[in-house]
Amino acid sequence: EQGGERVVRAELPDGVLVYFEGEKGVERVVRKEFSDGEVQYFEGKVSAERLVRVRFPKGEVQFYEGMKDAERVVRREWPDGVVQHFEGEEGRAERLVRVELSDGEVQYYEGEPGAERQLVRREFPNGELLSPKGIQRLKSVVRKIQEEQDTRRSARAQRLESAACRMQGAGPRSSAPARYGVSVQQWL
Repeated sequence: EQGGERVVRAELPDGVLVYFEGEKGVERVVRKEFSDGEVQYFEGKVSAERLVRVRFPKGEVQFYEGMKDAERVVRREWPDGVVQHFEGEEGRAERLVRVELSDGEVQYYEGEPGAERQLVRREFPNGELLSPKGIQRLKSVVRKIQEEQDTRRSARAQRLESAACRMQGAGPRSSAPARYGVSVQQWL
């Protein structure tokens, strides 16, 4: 039937290809392809199409929510499997709240958009949690263990030196271990 044609694709002067779906007169934009490889996907009724997803040439994909002209990024997926999650009110900048790494680790963030504090909490695939307080405790425990090991090494070195000296009948500061070609440090 004549006059029943509908628009399915249009090429804009800048080279952007725009794809449409719908009946004649109510075609709506569903996709835009740019010459650099970027592809944008849209949903919604005629004149209310909103951006829902963008695929970038290097494989990154961003997902959007919100009304037309007020869309905001809610998720970004990277080719290496990393997924970033964002929150934000309509009309305001998004802020990073969570990152899921490809190894299963999940990192949580707080703060204003653009000034997010890194790693308020980390969750590991084995179920372990780590927070800034936990990191400080962990550093404290490691420091105490190192101090104990240093104390034990020092005490053990003194005992070994004394034993070596007794074997030679010398005083505690003699060079008995050296006579055997072994330093006290090697005995530890």
